[in-house]
Amino acid sequence: MKVRCITVLFCLQQAVLECGKKFVDEGHSSSDEIQARCDGLQEKWDELKALAEARQHKLEESMTYQQFSANVDEEETWVNEKNTLVSSDDYGDTLAAVQVR
Repeated sequence: MKVRCITVLFCLQQAVLECGKKFVDEGHSSSDEIQARCDGLQEKWDELKALAEARQHKLEESMTYQQFSANVDEEETWVNEKNTLVSSDDYGDTLAAVQVR
């Protein structure tokens, strides 16, 4: 959803910049102000894009850590189950009971 939103905003931003460029190229009476505002818009867009990329990177790191943490929890559970089995003093009293374990 957020990627789609940023894509739509990028398209709108590009349309505004193209319109501003057209005014400047045609020698509009406010060309200097239009160019300054277009430059400002481009700078703000670049900042937003950098922040979005940094956030995406942090989210990916967080997802990787969460997966790692889940894997560690799973392994600890397995080790604890096996530890209970090997620390038991119940060795069984028949061959069948010993083979089942």
